[in-house]
Amino acid sequence: MSRWYFFYSVLILSLFFTSCSSDDKNESESVTNLLIGNWKLNKQVYVCSSGSEQVFEFDSCSKQSEYSFTIHNNPNLEDDRNLIITTYYLENGNCNEGVPQNGTWSVDGDNLIIKINGQPNVIATLLEVTKNTLRIIENDDRLND
Repeated sequence: MSRWYFFYSVLILSLFFTSCSSDDKNESESVTNLLIGNWKLNKQVYVCSSGSEQVFEFDSCSKQSEYSFTIHNNPNLEDDRNLIITTYYLENGNCNEGVPQNGTWSVDGDNLIIKINGQPNVIATLLEVTKNTLRIIENDDRLND
């Protein structure tokens, strides 16, 4: 039987982003404006369908990893919402930078859709989006009991 396997990441905004939302903008545009900027991974929580949780705090090296959401106001661009993911990992006591991944992103209702070149789309549910916190949950049913 397939076990529903969820994780959500709490990301902390690392740099100031420039966006102001007016009262006449719809909710999706407001969320989009809040996402624009550079985000750093803080922790990852695995939640089973039973409700049990396992929290993983990232080490200081991994916390340097960054998700950079940008948007261009150029109607001539096919994909104007770019994402660059820069990861850092510990190996033999050294903090190493991984190969940056480039892709695009979009918001559809409560879903954040991430398209990394050459990989399947990641669809994550937005749980919380503020100036300082981004919490998402992604269903991962690849694991079996």
